[in-house]
Amino acid sequence: MSVESILRSSDAAAQGRLSQIYDQEAFRYLLAVERTRAERSYGSFLLVLVNLNNVRCRRGRLTPGIAAKLLAGLSLAVRDGDFIGWFREGRVAGAVLTQAPDSLAPDVRRQVSQRITATLRERLPAPLTGRVRVLHVQPAQKR
Repeated sequence: MSVESILRSSDAAAQGRLSQIYDQEAFRYLLAVERTRAERSYGSFLLVLVNLNNVRCRRGRLTPGIAAKLLAGLSLAVRDGDFIGWFREGRVAGAVLTQAPDSLAPDVRRQVSQRITATLRERLPAPLTGRVRVLHVQPAQKR
């Protein structure tokens, strides 16, 4: 399976998705629901967490402008059925790429991480591009 079939980059998709960004409580709830769904169906999903290290913060949170650019960029890198939001409110953005194939190879997971990083680096101001880190790309573990 190619990276392009897992991720999609479209400015029109991002505009509609910005209204579907979940706060920390909702995002973690949906993550738990997706984890349960994957376990019951022996399926898989990818969890992506993005942190901008040492970025100017207000009370420990990203500034609204930087946060908006981070979430807009992340929304460009995922499909319509995936969801995005705050894993740690105002600090760590997350995406859950639902219904990933069970046989998702480490090579493809690395490519997904690289694609998300590249998309964010295109959208964020130049001084922040070196600080983009995708912290975690992980398929669900089967029991």
